[in-house]
Amino acid sequence: MSLAGVEEQAAEVYAQLNAAGIEVLWDDRDVSAGVKFGDADLLGIPVRLVISKRTQDKLEWKRRDSDASELVDLQEALVRLKLTINSGEDDLPIPPTPKCVLYKTR
Repeated sequence: MSLAGVEEQAAEVYAQLNAAGIEVLWDDRDVSAGVKFGDADLLGIPVRLVISKRTQDKLEWKRRDSDASELVDLQEALVRLKLTINSGEDDLPIPPTPKCVLYKTR
């Protein structure tokens, strides 16, 4: 997948998450993935989704409270995000933050 393909896939995922009522921060800054991940942790965003050439047509799913990450398809990510939100596992201090962050990496 070309980098352009990753950009298009990220835009599609972002649109579908928003259409499902999921508040998303799309971090497409031109900085390293590590900087993006660190910033999301500082903001307290509970779920990280990564799209890259390596994930192909999947999303890398990682919860902030876990060291494990795994590849899931978009539908599985939507189900998990809704469960996380509805279970109250996303309780965060004020101010409220987005429920997940979407990254496009090189």
